[in-house]
Amino acid sequence: MDSHEAREPNASDATADLGRTRTVSRLARALVALAVLALGTLALIQLNNRPLPAPPAPVAESERRVEPPVKQTLTFAAPVRLQIPGIGVDAPVVRVGVTPEGAMDSPEGAEDTGWYERGPRPGEQGSAVIAGHSGYRTGPAVFDDLEQVKVGDTIVVVDATGATIEFRVRETRLYSPTDRPAEVFASDEGRHLNLITCTGAWDSSAGTHAQRLVVFSDAIKD
Repeated sequence: MDSHEAREPNASDATADLGRTRTVSRLARALVALAVLALGTLALIQLNNRPLPAPPAPVAESERRVEPPVKQTLTFAAPVRLQIPGIGVDAPVVRVGVTPEGAMDSPEGAEDTGWYERGPRPGEQGSAVIAGHSGYRTGPAVFDDLEQVKVGDTIVVVDATGATIEFRVRETRLYSPTDRPAEVFASDEGRHLNLITCTGAWDSSAGTHAQRLVVFSDAIKD
């Protein structure tokens, strides 16, 4: 038999091995925890040392977008009555269109006024136009005294709902019967009312008066 006999492991040897294994395991876990802590600390240091982003540049006052105010749209019914206190006019308003020649038509009655229904209603944006007769040889007409209207006079229109719209006379102009002045019917940002009638000497060959009188007025309240 060999002098180095095999020795069976006993319980004390197994306990010692198990203790060493547990010690190594605890040490490994501790090393891993230290490594994670070190990496987290390094990342935090790098994050804290990173330069902060620059704040956005202030927007210049001229570059700021300003929303325009909402514009209120005024709606009026068709006109039914025209009043010019300065010359004593208080007359009905009827609708008129265009003649076969393409000119604005006029009311049939001498005491009526005619609103050009293809344009805006008085009080709406643009230039509303109302015409009337004057200088009738057979009797009085609604605009016989329109040439006496002065700058600053008031014109009142009553619409079909009973609402009133006031205008103030801005100026008066004379035109020839063949003129087609754009400013009479032109629409723009304001609210206007323009009155038209015949005036001047009677031209028997043409069957009409020699001139046209236009009274320009603006709405008093926008």
